Amino acid sequence: MVSAQVPHFQVHRSGFALVLGYVFVVIGALIVLDGVTHRSSGGAVVVVLFGIAMIAAAVALGVRPSVAETAVGVVVDNPLRTTVVPWSQLTDADISDVLRVHAGDQVVRCFAVPRKGRPSARSSMTLGGPQPSATRPGVNSPNVIATRLTDLALRERIGHYDSEEVRTMWSIAGVAATIVAVVSVAAALILAYA
Repeated sequence: MVSAQVPHFQVHRSGFALVLGYVFVVIGALIVLDGVTHRSSGGAVVVVLFGIAMIAAAVALGVRPSVAETAVGVVVDNPLRTTVVPWSQLTDADISDVLRVHAGDQVVRCFAVPRKGRPSARSSMTLGGPQPSATRPGVNSPNVIATRLTDLALRERIGHYDSEEVRTMWSIAGVAATIVAVVSVAAALILAYA
């Protein structure tokens, strides 16, 4: 009996941005905790607001961005928007200053994959099973990721219809985190100088 090989989909992101994002989330949480527990003056509110802004910005810019391979296609999570590029529409993937995914004339820039020449650390999360040996953690460069996406598109096109369209939508989490960060900083500045 011949069984079809199940693809091992991966989630790619900048390891440096992810670690830095979590570091700023922890620092922001400590600032909020300090503002809530150790301060009784009006300055405590300003400290808490800056801590909240730091957490929200770290989530939007460091933790959220990713490029995920799925059964449907490539899902690009940028800070404010999510774009789904079906395998049938993906025509190319290349590197300029960031990873770019092409769907005909449309180009989706992937904020999560580092610039050319810098190493990329793929997250440890893998959909569909164990890692293929050709793509070990920490070895994926942007060029390897671009080649992998193009190869997957060729393989996954079978059974997908051309009527599938590229979908771009606002990310509720990304927009909310950005709004929280901006409003928190604005409120903190108003309270600090009022």
